[in-house]
Amino acid sequence: MILVTKKKVLFGLCLAGILLVAGLTLGLPALRAPAPPETQPATGPLAGKTILIDVGHGGIDSGANTKAGFLEKNFNLQVALVLKQILQSHGATVLLNREADIDLSGVDPNHPRRYRLDMKNRVDWATKNPGELLLSLHMNATRSSRVRGAILLYHPKTPYTTQSRELAHILQKELNGLYARYAQAQEIYRHQPVTGDFFVLKYAQMPAVIIEKGFVTNPNDRTLFEQPQFRQTLAEQISQGVIRYFNEKPAAETWATPASEPVIPDQKNPRGKLAIVIDDFGNYAGGTADMMAINRPMTMAVMPFFEDSPATAQKALNLGFEILVHMPMETIQVPVAWYGPRYIATGMPREQIAALFNDAKTIMPYAVGVNNHMGVTISLDEAVARTTLEEVKKHQWYFLDSLTIPNSVFAGLAREVNLPFIQRDVFLDHNVTSVADVKNQLQLAGRVALKNGKAVAIGHVGSHGKITAQAIKEMIGPLEEMGVDFVYLSSFFD
Repeated sequence: MILVTKKKVLFGLCLAGILLVAGLTLGLPALRAPAPPETQPATGPLAGKTILIDVGHGGIDSGANTKAGFLEKNFNLQVALVLKQILQSHGATVLLNREADIDLSGVDPNHPRRYRLDMKNRVDWATKNPGELLLSLHMNATRSSRVRGAILLYHPKTPYTTQSRELAHILQKELNGLYARYAQAQEIYRHQPVTGDFFVLKYAQMPAVIIEKGFVTNPNDRTLFEQPQFRQTLAEQISQGVIRYFNEKPAAETWATPASEPVIPDQKNPRGKLAIVIDDFGNYAGGTADMMAINRPMTMAVMPFFEDSPATAQKALNLGFEILVHMPMETIQVPVAWYGPRYIATGMPREQIAALFNDAKTIMPYAVGVNNHMGVTISLDEAVARTTLEEVKKHQWYFLDSLTIPNSVFAGLAREVNLPFIQRDVFLDHNVTSVADVKNQLQLAGRVALKNGKAVAIGHVGSHGKITAQAIKEMIGPLEEMGVDFVYLSSFFD
């Protein structure tokens, strides 16, 4: 598992040459106006939109680089030129602040304020060319050569933070999915947007994000960026994210419907982490597409042995979600057909339980953990439950107990076998029938997260899948504004 901390990201940005400065008021000659944009098609999903691309570094400023001659500035420009063409093909007017290898500071390379002037001129250019979005292209760097993939950044306190945050999450999801296609063994991409007081983002008069397209310090990322086809695909993914941003319902409309009670943060824990786990993927469950359209970190629990399970899990992975094996287990008072084709049963010998997990691993090799599908009977059977947890540990997974019964033996046994373990705090859609009901449960989950610092909420696809997905979408804004951060379940084990 690869997860990048904010500290590492900021270090990488420092290496990449992005200056964090504020309040700069130097007077400088205006940048030469860019060439008029090419004639745009009259139609397309981006018709009427003006998109600005801030091409990071240039000229004397190479940005992040390697001794072998990999220069960030070159790849920023190469991707920017391809991205411009693609966005224009969708109807947008696209402006770049450089289309050649030039320095934007406008002063001698030895000038003591060259970097600051470069930043100011980028902001001046964006101010004089108003548009609907600003995309700032960069590449990242960090001390570890293992860290790779794209990371989005946005400013936390501007008039456009809400829109910038939404754009960042949409693009992050697109690029996580892109890198998942190129993953090496044991590599999983679940980066999430981070915030920072970056100069270009702070003073841009429009929604704006920095796209750290990959890591100069990672050899696999460098190899990809040297391939024209990858740069083309990367630009296509970014453009698809931009189209989604404009086409989806605006945040103000999506979040307009309040739930019944306000979410009040505990003063001792001003922010809380909420991991939403969605169970029952597989068997063409209702609401699957609705859940996968949500632009926040979520953990998807896929039942492994249905016909569509491999494709469903792979799609969720490619969209940047975390994957769990949702292992069916014997329960009481439900039809056996609800278990799925294969399940853990009372009295089952170890070799059969091991075979279930081995086969699940083959189907979903990128899964990071396991949770139980039903399983009241197994949750009370110490022998089978212990064997289950021991087999989970062999695969270096963690275990989430859905707590289908309050006196489950899994917690105590997990401590005995030394297995990473966590329990559900809130069910989102158990015995509820409306969007309002699920929103109330999300509020409860938010309050638990703010009180305890973290919370685990479980929802489902299936008969109420669309309702639960809609409620989650409508509660993203209110929960984030009150201090709740959406995270992957695995973040609780870092």
